[in-house]
Amino acid sequence: MSILIANESIIANRESRRAEFLNRFWDQSCELLGRTQDILFPAFCQLCDNSVQWPLKGGICKACLDSFPTVTHGCRRCGAALPSVESAKHNAGEACSNTNGSVDSISHAASEAELPKTIARSSEKRENSTGCFHCRQGKWPARRVYAFGTYGGNLATVLVLLKRPGSEPSAVALGSAMADWLKRQVAQESSNPELTGELSFDAVVSTPKYWTRRVSQRHNASELLAEAIGSRLGVPVWTDAIFQTRPTSKQGLLLAGQRRQNVAGAFAVNSARSFQGQRVLVVDDIVTSGSTMAEISSVLKRAQVASVDGLCAARGVGTGGK
Repeated sequence: MSILIANESIIANRESRRAEFLNRFWDQSCELLGRTQDILFPAFCQLCDNSVQWPLKGGICKACLDSFPTVTHGCRRCGAALPSVESAKHNAGEACSNTNGSVDSISHAASEAELPKTIARSSEKRENSTGCFHCRQGKWPARRVYAFGTYGGNLATVLVLLKRPGSEPSAVALGSAMADWLKRQVAQESSNPELTGELSFDAVVSTPKYWTRRVSQRHNASELLAEAIGSRLGVPVWTDAIFQTRPTSKQGLLLAGQRRQNVAGAFAVNSARSFQGQRVLVVDDIVTSGSTMAEISSVLKRAQVASVDGLCAARGVGTGGK
């Protein structure tokens, strides 16, 4: 009996060493191929024309990726950027300096260290329940919306490029960065006992376009990003999961109430697919009012999905947009 157990242990160790060797061999081979490709077929950033080196993929270099205005503290309902603890400290410091040495300045100074914590706790409590001041009055069928960045700077430039031919390399770079950011975001929330972070999706879908617009534009930025994100996360991408049933006006030209009416009933699910019990991630390039994301989430929930989360490249809070 002991001999049999010893043999099983030897075989298990042998298989473990073999798997470790194959993984190391694969990683080194990928690195060699990637660096060889950089020499033979160099890629250049579509923003600054600098070279894009391995292991980065796509048409955006690391410097430009790092320059994107990412959301560091966002609403856990709609993804809108909110004041951070650092800004609360800054505001508290200004409040103390404006007391001009009065008696009240002592109490201001004493509470300066506690004010950011109080603001953060109050903000987290509100966001976990009813959302922030951007979304508290609206309906958000999605469990939550993750926003990679705010609309502006190089990120806005890339999103404009994604609507043009030849933008696939930029979509790969931006989509990969969004997927990596999502992993970090969920991991960070998982370490907070007040939050539950779970990066587990059964499918990635994108916001669709009406067939006439697809013929005229031939590029769907949301679909390009969804394919890159799904590839990075190892999740299937269902490009045919949702379709647009009728033409709609451009959301950026409409008021808030008009945007909701514009997309109401404009989407449907593919009856050939089974959505029941699926955990779906909806990808869009820009979310502003959230009308499009909310309508698609409602359609998916009526199809009996288990959960719907949203992920957008840029979150805007102006009067225009989706």
